[in-house]
Amino acid sequence: FSVPYRSTLVRFTSRLLLLPLHITRVVDEELHILVELASGYQDYQDPPIVRGRVTMESRELIWTRASIRLDAHLTGFRSWLYYWPWFTCFVLTSSSFIFVNTLYLLMVISQTFWPLLSLSSDEPAPRTVRRRPLVSCPPSESLGEPVESINPYNVPPDAQTDLMEPN
Repeated sequence: FSVPYRSTLVRFTSRLLLLPLHITRVVDEELHILVELASGYQDYQDPPIVRGRVTMESRELIWTRASIRLDAHLTGFRSWLYYWPWFTCFVLTSSSFIFVNTLYLLMVISQTFWPLLSLSSDEPAPRTVRRRPLVSCPPSESLGEPVESINPYNVPPDAQTDLMEPN
């Protein structure tokens, strides 16, 4: 950086006139320097930058006091978070709450009305199958001979292979 040029006569005169004010600390000699620290800086998520250090060195100047002011030009979402943190928090929380509740309501509606929606189409209703009741038979001496109580409907034995009948 470069300090603005002042002639020796101008510096001597200003120091001589302002000497009583500088001794009593009413006025401090200030030099404002605008330094661009990081142009084109990009913030990375892994690892985030959480510290910085500024070192000022000079052979001719004695630093009695120094202060630093950082000006950041935030854009987009970060500016909203910086300038309006409570409003941004409220908006983000309420929008995520509304989104989750909408998903939950859609799930409940689909589970509640799914049987009604599936029957409203042109597909036929599913066929119900009725099983024939089991008939108990008395014990017999020989298992090879047919027993009359097994066939209560008088259907031939080879036609009895189908145990299910439609409605």
